[in-house]
Amino acid sequence: MSRALRLAGRRLAGAVPVVLLVVVGGFLLLEAAPGDAVDAYLAGIGGGDAAQMAALRAEWGLDQGPLPRLLAYAGAVLRLDLGWSTAFGRPVLAVVLERLPNTLLLMGMATLMALALGSLLGILCGARPGSLRDRTISLAAIAIYATPGFW
Repeated sequence: MSRALRLAGRRLAGAVPVVLLVVVGGFLLLEAAPGDAVDAYLAGIGGGDAAQMAALRAEWGLDQGPLPRLLAYAGAVLRLDLGWSTAFGRPVLAVVLERLPNTLLLMGMATLMALALGSLLGILCGARPGSLRDRTISLAAIAIYATPGFW
């Protein structure tokens, strides 16, 4: 039991730098993008004047430097405060949690279907290796795998 706890502790300790890298990397990617959240919001509602832009930037904390914004972002992530959805008029965490059961159901069903179909096709291919059926199924699998997701 203590061996399993040590392993779990090592894994958790190893996850800390990964989480920090994801948080800081995500923040830096958003910083590098042209524009900011105010520009995107105003473009979505049809525009606004300079006074409205300045007021929104001050309200959302975008008028501060990068370091204070990074620290505020990291603190919010630690508190699981994912912000406010202007599209839904609710906290983002509430929107995510509301949709989580359906997402998990869809993901689980897709995984089960992939497992069943993959096993069946693997058995068919393995029954006669090198046969026309094996080559056709393998070629179709490679073609499907190579197809871009947006198709």
